Amino acid sequence: MSATQQLIAHYLKTNNLTRTLEAFELELNKKFDCSVEESLETILKDRLVYLSLEKPDSEKTESLWTVDAPKNHETLELGTLKSLVISSSFTKLKIGSKRVSLGLFVTNNKQVHFFDLEMRRNLLVKNDLHGSTATKLVAGIDGSDVILSCGMDGKLRVWRANYDNDLELELLSEEQIHKRLVLQMKFEKMDAKTGFLVSTGWDSKLVATKVNLQNGTTEKLNEVSLLTRASCLLITADPSDFPIILVGRTDTSMVGVYTIHDRIFEIGRLALNDSEFSSHSFHPMAFAKIENGSVVAATNHTPYMRLITFRMPTIADLIGVEETQVGAKIAAASVLATNSESFQTDVTIQRNIIISNFNSMSPQDKFSDPIVNTRPHKDGIWIFGDDGVVRGFDVGAGSVVEELKTHEGRIKSAFVAEVRDTETIVSCGAVDRVASIWQ
Repeated sequence: MSATQQLIAHYLKTNNLTRTLEAFELELNKKFDCSVEESLETILKDRLVYLSLEKPDSEKTESLWTVDAPKNHETLELGTLKSLVISSSFTKLKIGSKRVSLGLFVTNNKQVHFFDLEMRRNLLVKNDLHGSTATKLVAGIDGSDVILSCGMDGKLRVWRANYDNDLELELLSEEQIHKRLVLQMKFEKMDAKTGFLVSTGWDSKLVATKVNLQNGTTEKLNEVSLLTRASCLLITADPSDFPIILVGRTDTSMVGVYTIHDRIFEIGRLALNDSEFSSHSFHPMAFAKIENGSVVAATNHTPYMRLITFRMPTIADLIGVEETQVGAKIAAASVLATNSESFQTDVTIQRNIIISNFNSMSPQDKFSDPIVNTRPHKDGIWIFGDDGVVRGFDVGAGSVVEELKTHEGRIKSAFVAEVRDTETIVSCGAVDRVASIWQ
């Protein structure tokens, strides 16, 4: 039974052309179950839109790299006794009148290190952040005294930081946000009192959780069942004041675009594969939003990662209304939205958004987990390679302009921050198990 015949049978059944369907089955001597992942109308509509697009202007070679880059290299003394740092992040907390630039490091021996990057010392080492369960992710909310952590069991914990002579943590609340391991989490502050935490898990769920920054209470809004496991996540602001959430998934080059009203739901899709009519030849593995507002997607291509820069549409562009009408349209769409992603969708697929597609020269294989980070208030991105090299990449000209030889073998986790107005690169090796800092 061919896919074409199945699509035709599905079309006939959904349009109630029962006699024609019976004749079709008699002619072919086959009985069809009429189930398809994507309807014939959707495929044809998408194809016609694709063919009608003009070729994007991808020949621009204007440099997007700020020459000033870190030169001083040191090793951070975390005191982990060569433990593997499985995840790391940076936050600028405001605790009372004090501001603290913290590197947060989670190790494979269940430790979490709260490291002051200005004073270059550990403020706190916690072995029981999630009790007997190992911790997977820790992130602070910039400009506040709130820290979020997720355990291997899918539970979210909210902490309040206190800092007198030593750093102390007070547990405010706990919530089961995923059934299993949390893969990524991103927080977007909506005002001084609240914000939204968006997370993806091994359970192939996309979850939105509202967090009260004053008392630490949480409210799980809803979860969306994705067709495949999420591979990357980015949350950013929109002129409409609604958040934009980009979700990359395995086995598709389509990027889901979501927002939050009283729930999280899909409002569009972005095609990263305009060169051919296919959405399954690669998928994005990491996102980085650059200074000019565009987004860079790092792909799973082998033997070298590719970097696809694309224009980020506004919510008004995606849903096809004026900026003043976004609120009403989103409120109405939220009521009708479902909690399951589908191949057959009415959301707009945005094409012709690719600005550039470059070979990053950063080696990787099918087991790699790419890491790319933007530079604070500077042009360009940093790529953390499987060969232990941190590469500065000019996303305008498409060239590697800096190579910082940092680790022996693969880099497991990294972040780029601004510490005392200085660009700071922190990376943790998977093989040498060293925490490195460039300033």
